[in-house]
Amino acid sequence: MEKVKRINPSVRVYWGIIVLALAFVSMGCGGKHGKVTGTVKYRGTPLTTGTVTFTDPSKQIVGSASIKDGSYAMERIPLGSVKVAVSTPPPLQVDPRHPAPADMPGSAPVAVVPIPPLYGDAERSGLTFEVKSGTQEYPIDLR
Repeated sequence: MEKVKRINPSVRVYWGIIVLALAFVSMGCGGKHGKVTGTVKYRGTPLTTGTVTFTDPSKQIVGSASIKDGSYAMERIPLGSVKVAVSTPPPLQVDPRHPAPADMPGSAPVAVVPIPPLYGDAERSGLTFEVKSGTQEYPIDLR
Protein backbone atom coordinates (compact mmCIF):
# COMPACT_ATOMS: atom_id res chain seq x y z
CA MET A 1 0.00 0.00 0.00
CA GLU A 2 1.25 3.41 -1.01
CA LYS A 3 1.70 5.93 1.76
CA VAL A 4 -0.09 9.28 1.25
CA LYS A 5 2.02 12.27 2.14
CA ARG A 6 0.15 14.74 4.33
CA ILE A 7 0.61 18.47 4.04
CA ASN A 8 1.36 20.31 7.23
CA PRO A 9 -1.72 22.45 8.19
CA SER A 10 0.44 25.56 8.59
CA VAL A 11 1.66 25.15 5.00
CA ARG A 12 -1.96 24.96 3.81
CA VAL A 13 -2.79 28.21 5.63
CA TYR A 14 0.31 29.86 4.15
CA TRP A 15 -0.66 28.89 0.59
CA GLY A 16 -4.28 29.89 1.22
CA ILE A 17 -3.14 33.37 2.20
CA ILE A 18 -0.93 33.58 -0.90
CA VAL A 19 -3.82 32.59 -3.18
CA LEU A 20 -6.18 35.13 -1.58
CA ALA A 21 -3.57 37.89 -1.81
CA LEU A 22 -2.96 37.16 -5.49
CA ALA A 23 -6.71 37.19 -6.17
CA PHE A 24 -7.03 40.57 -4.44
CA VAL A 25 -4.09 42.05 -6.35
CA SER A 26 -5.36 40.75 -9.69
CA MET A 27 -8.69 42.54 -9.10
CA GLY A 28 -6.86 45.82 -8.67
CA CYS A 29 -7.15 48.06 -5.69
CA GLY A 30 -9.47 50.51 -7.46
CA GLY A 31 -11.99 47.91 -8.60
CA LYS A 32 -14.33 49.13 -11.32
CA HIS A 33 -14.00 52.82 -10.52
CA GLY A 34 -11.40 55.54 -10.79
CA LYS A 35 -10.63 58.86 -9.16
CA VAL A 36 -9.88 61.84 -11.40
CA THR A 37 -8.36 65.11 -10.26
CA GLY A 38 -7.02 68.06 -12.17
CA THR A 39 -6.91 71.73 -12.94
CA VAL A 40 -9.18 73.68 -15.29
CA LYS A 41 -7.90 76.67 -17.26
CA TYR A 42 -9.24 78.85 -20.04
CA ARG A 43 -6.48 80.37 -22.15
CA GLY A 44 -4.04 79.83 -19.29
CA THR A 45 -6.26 81.40 -16.62
CA PRO A 46 -7.51 79.05 -13.86
CA LEU A 47 -11.29 78.96 -13.56
CA THR A 48 -12.32 80.23 -10.14
CA THR A 49 -15.68 78.46 -10.13
CA GLY A 50 -17.76 76.14 -12.29
CA THR A 51 -18.49 72.48 -12.90
CA VAL A 52 -16.76 69.57 -14.67
CA THR A 53 -19.11 66.80 -15.85
CA PHE A 54 -18.27 63.36 -17.29
CA THR A 55 -20.77 61.49 -19.49
CA ASP A 56 -20.50 57.89 -20.68
CA PRO A 57 -21.06 56.68 -24.29
CA SER A 58 -24.81 56.38 -23.60
CA LYS A 59 -24.82 60.10 -22.66
CA GLN A 60 -25.50 59.40 -18.97
CA ILE A 61 -23.75 61.60 -16.42
CA VAL A 62 -21.30 59.40 -14.52
CA GLY A 63 -19.53 62.11 -12.52
CA SER A 64 -19.64 65.78 -11.71
CA ALA A 65 -17.45 68.02 -9.58
CA SER A 66 -17.30 71.66 -8.63
CA ILE A 67 -14.35 73.74 -9.74
CA LYS A 68 -12.81 75.66 -6.86
CA ASP A 69 -9.79 77.88 -7.35
CA GLY A 70 -8.92 76.16 -10.63
CA SER A 71 -9.09 72.55 -9.37
CA TYR A 72 -11.60 69.69 -9.28
CA ALA A 73 -11.74 66.11 -7.98
CA MET A 74 -14.15 63.25 -8.73
CA GLU A 75 -14.30 59.84 -7.08
CA ARG A 76 -15.99 56.55 -8.01
CA ILE A 77 -16.13 57.25 -11.75
CA PRO A 78 -16.89 54.08 -13.76
CA LEU A 79 -13.97 52.91 -15.89
CA GLY A 80 -14.01 53.66 -19.59
CA SER A 81 -14.24 56.48 -22.09
CA VAL A 82 -16.05 59.65 -21.06
CA LYS A 83 -16.91 62.91 -22.76
CA VAL A 84 -16.27 66.02 -20.72
CA ALA A 85 -18.23 69.24 -20.25
CA VAL A 86 -17.04 72.33 -18.41
CA SER A 87 -19.41 75.12 -17.44
CA THR A 88 -19.18 78.33 -15.47
CA PRO A 89 -22.00 80.36 -13.98
CA PRO A 90 -23.02 83.58 -15.69
CA PRO A 91 -21.20 86.64 -14.33
CA LEU A 92 -22.91 88.00 -11.23
CA GLN A 93 -24.91 91.12 -11.94
CA VAL A 94 -24.44 93.41 -8.96
CA ASP A 95 -26.94 96.19 -8.54
CA PRO A 96 -24.97 99.16 -7.19
CA ARG A 97 -28.20 100.47 -5.59
CA HIS A 98 -28.38 97.33 -3.38
CA PRO A 99 -24.86 96.22 -2.45
CA ALA A 100 -24.37 93.37 0.00
CA PRO A 101 -23.10 94.41 3.43
CA ALA A 102 -19.29 94.42 3.44
CA ASP A 103 -19.11 92.40 6.67
CA MET A 104 -21.47 89.67 5.45
CA PRO A 105 -19.59 86.35 4.96
CA GLY A 106 -19.50 85.30 1.32
CA SER A 107 -20.74 88.67 0.16
CA ALA A 108 -17.71 89.36 -2.01
CA PRO A 109 -18.56 88.25 -5.55
CA VAL A 110 -16.31 85.61 -7.11
CA ALA A 111 -14.74 86.78 -10.34
CA VAL A 112 -16.08 84.35 -12.95
CA VAL A 113 -13.83 83.49 -15.89
CA PRO A 114 -16.26 83.37 -18.83
CA ILE A 115 -15.81 80.48 -21.29
CA PRO A 116 -17.49 79.73 -24.63
CA PRO A 117 -20.85 77.93 -24.15
CA LEU A 118 -19.82 74.98 -26.36
CA TYR A 119 -17.63 73.65 -23.52
CA GLY A 120 -20.79 73.17 -21.45
CA ASP A 121 -22.01 70.48 -23.88
CA ALA A 122 -20.11 67.19 -23.60
CA GLU A 123 -21.14 66.24 -27.15
CA ARG A 124 -19.68 69.42 -28.66
CA SER A 125 -16.80 70.28 -26.33
CA GLY A 126 -14.29 67.97 -28.02
CA LEU A 127 -13.00 66.92 -24.59
CA THR A 128 -12.61 63.20 -23.86
CA PHE A 129 -10.84 61.12 -21.25
CA GLU A 130 -10.24 57.43 -20.51
CA VAL A 131 -10.95 56.68 -16.84
CA LYS A 132 -8.73 53.92 -15.45
CA SER A 133 -8.63 52.17 -12.10
CA GLY A 134 -6.96 54.13 -9.32
CA THR A 135 -6.17 57.84 -9.19
CA GLN A 136 -5.26 59.79 -12.30
CA GLU A 137 -4.68 63.40 -13.26
CA TYR A 138 -6.65 65.09 -16.05
CA PRO A 139 -5.72 68.75 -16.52
CA ILE A 140 -8.24 70.56 -18.71
CA ASP A 141 -6.86 73.41 -20.83
CA LEU A 142 -9.61 75.17 -22.76
CA ARG A 143 -8.66 77.34 -25.73
